[in-house]
Amino acid sequence: MTDWDKRLRDAILVRRIGTDHFESRIDDQWVPLFNKGIFGGTFLAQSIAAASETVPSEYHLHYISSQFLRPGTPDRVQYRVNRLRDGSSYIFRTVEATQGGRVLFLASISFQSEEEGQPDFYIIPPVTTTADIAWKASHPGVNGATITTAVLPPEESMPASDRFKEAMQDPKIGKRRESLMHWTKDQRDVFPLETRHAVPDMCTKWGTLTPNIRTAFWLRSRVPFDGDHNEQRAALAYQVDHMTLSNILATQNGVPPTMMATLNHTMWFFAPFNMHDWLLLVLENQVLGNGRGLVTGRIYRRDGVFVAAIAQEGVVRMPAAKV
Repeated sequence: MTDWDKRLRDAILVRRIGTDHFESRIDDQWVPLFNKGIFGGTFLAQSIAAASETVPSEYHLHYISSQFLRPGTPDRVQYRVNRLRDGSSYIFRTVEATQGGRVLFLASISFQSEEEGQPDFYIIPPVTTTADIAWKASHPGVNGATITTAVLPPEESMPASDRFKEAMQDPKIGKRRESLMHWTKDQRDVFPLETRHAVPDMCTKWGTLTPNIRTAFWLRSRVPFDGDHNEQRAALAYQVDHMTLSNILATQNGVPPTMMATLNHTMWFFAPFNMHDWLLLVLENQVLGNGRGLVTGRIYRRDGVFVAAIAQEGVVRMPAAKV
């Protein structure tokens, strides 16, 4: 039986090895299919965990901006935290992630003490509704929106691990079946968090994103997770790195990229949440050009509260156009 709680903690947390110096808890970190190195969410989450170890518990992560410089191996990653400012309201840290003395990843991370009695405003989330309404709100040709206005409830949403289920049963899939089986096993048996497609028919029968689909995902941990505020946010950062940049491929009519890799990833946090309660990630493709793509997103609790915003930019190289 899989110990999902331990697997999640091993993926996102660190252990102290010196003053403001930390490292990954395990040395067999996940490498996604076709990746050149360990999962990018590993750097995000473990940098948050390392920086959090240097601030008082009443300060909560509100911002991380990161640069991905080089791929990492599955071995332990070392994290050096630099204390740049300790204010009464905000604390600021930078984190360097290294292996063998080579810098792989840089993060700027800010923590805030809670401020009560301040006004609230946020863009409202999509409504949770029936399949036919959610389909009309998320599929192209219905209106001019670039972000869906309606989603399925998580109980009626397809698990991400079923994305290639139909494709794997088709004899035309040929040699790709082995790769799709590997991907499916990772989603079902390895990745410590659960993802579901919140809009109907988000993918084609081949598992590629439906052209120009307006995407949304339900997210949560597989088992109850009792981490503190900053550990919850580290877990969310780990999960959203898994599907954000690839969302840009919805603009490319099923054509696979020749290269895709994150350059930078930024997140802002505004309200508390627990990773075992369903969270809704709503994505919006902003631009694809000059070999780069930019995708933004909003994350809501199931009660409609806006908890976080994200922006991810990466290398997205498509096959050269035939002349």
